[in-house]
Amino acid sequence: MSQYNDKPVSVDSQYEQISKRVADLYAAAFNGLKYFVQLYTLIIGGSVWLNGKLIETHALQSTHALYERLSDGLVFVVWAVSSLITVETTWTWTIWRKWLADITTDARIPMPMRSYVQSWYFEFFLILGMGAAALLFARFNPFTISN
Repeated sequence: MSQYNDKPVSVDSQYEQISKRVADLYAAAFNGLKYFVQLYTLIIGGSVWLNGKLIETHALQSTHALYERLSDGLVFVVWAVSSLITVETTWTWTIWRKWLADITTDARIPMPMRSYVQSWYFEFFLILGMGAAALLFARFNPFTISN
C-alpha cells in the first residue's frame, strides 16, 4: 500500500483549492507595494536624519555626494525588487487562473472577476507609480540640500 491516497481529487475539490489560491494571489498583488512603501519611507527618513547630522558636523561635500549616490542606488534597488514581486505575483495568478478556467469548462461556476489583460493594467500602473517615486527621490534627494 502506498503512503499516498490513490483516490482522485474531485473537480469540486480542485475548484475549491485552486480558487482559494487565486484569491490569495489576488490579495498578494499589493505585497510589492507594501514592501516598497515601507523601505522607501525608511530610506527617506534615514536620509533626512543623516543629512541633518552631516550638516551639523560640517562634513565634506564628497561625503554628501557619496551618501547621495548610495541612497539613490538603494531606492532603485528597492523599486526593482518591489516590481519583481509584483510581476511574479501577477504572473503566478495568471497561471493559476488559467488552470481554474481549464477545470471548469463544463461547469456552471462563475469565473474570477479579472481577465488576463485587465490584471496587467493595475500592475503596470503600480510599477510606474513606484518608479516615479524613485525618480522623485533621486531628483530631490536630501543629500543634495546644503546649508
